Amino acid sequence: MKKTGLIFALILMLAISSVLFFACDNGPTQYTITFNGTENAQHSNPATFTENDLNPNLTLTSANRAGYWTFLGWYDNAEFDGDAVTEITQTGNIELWARWGQWATITATQAYAMMNAEGFNAIILDVRTQLEFDYERLDGAILIPYTELADRAEAELTDKNAQIMIYCRAGRRSAIAAGTLAGLGFTRVYDFGGINVPEQWPYSGIVGDILNTDIEITVSWTIPTTTDTGQPFPSIHGFSVRLERNDGTELIPTNNPTTFTVNAGQTIRVYWHTNSTFSADVKIQSQSQSHQDIYSGITGTYAYFDLNITTADTAAPIIIEFLLGL
Repeated sequence: MKKTGLIFALILMLAISSVLFFACDNGPTQYTITFNGTENAQHSNPATFTENDLNPNLTLTSANRAGYWTFLGWYDNAEFDGDAVTEITQTGNIELWARWGQWATITATQAYAMMNAEGFNAIILDVRTQLEFDYERLDGAILIPYTELADRAEAELTDKNAQIMIYCRAGRRSAIAAGTLAGLGFTRVYDFGGINVPEQWPYSGIVGDILNTDIEITVSWTIPTTTDTGQPFPSIHGFSVRLERNDGTELIPTNNPTTFTVNAGQTIRVYWHTNSTFSADVKIQSQSQSHQDIYSGITGTYAYFDLNITTADTAAPIIIEFLLGL
């Protein structure tokens, strides 16, 4: 009897709790949101939301649209005034506009035609390094390296509706730069790739400060006659050095020392190899401060480093010395 009474009491308590719970629940709130400016963009927010009154806030997610690099946010007006809407906190019908950063990828032929059109007044933006810009560039271009663009663009490119035409060496950096500008809200960005070889830019208009400046590089290696213990130094069989220009052509030392002539503005990659019985320290001397480096203790492997050749190196040859040891 006592057990039956206990079960009845529990059932009664559960029934009262359920009544109280549903009395406190005022029912769901319906959010009807109209998305504008998406043109079939894919997003994870459906057009209608159902949320509980006790927690009505809704966080919006980004949209994706073919041909557009950056989604800049949802706005509550078609002029994109004010800050982007990231969260919905009120009920009712809500209308939002998607804002996009956009750029176009064009060919060198299209870019050349635009530059030679009547009334042309676009900004030609080079996003390579200062060294590359000095070496050769399109006439009239300005330089902002792509790694600095996010910090400098809004201060130096003050009109976000201006036409901006971007190039680099091969096309990778210009694409990144175009996306950066689009993400900052620039609306007329054109990426026409690289100007490194005639196939990419088969037109006139390339100028440069140091195109014909010759720089000498001397490569040598020093071999000790004995080891630290007075024993004869072992064979250096397996030691090799080669230099490679931007265009892939190789310079191979045949004498000790050997001097090569290269153009300022180039990047020279220096490869070397040692066998497992000795090591090579590499000492570099040049007038360009960026070359004052020493590479130590390279043993039994292939290794390389890059030399960016500048006009500062005209005062004296660049000297690359390999100091072999155990």
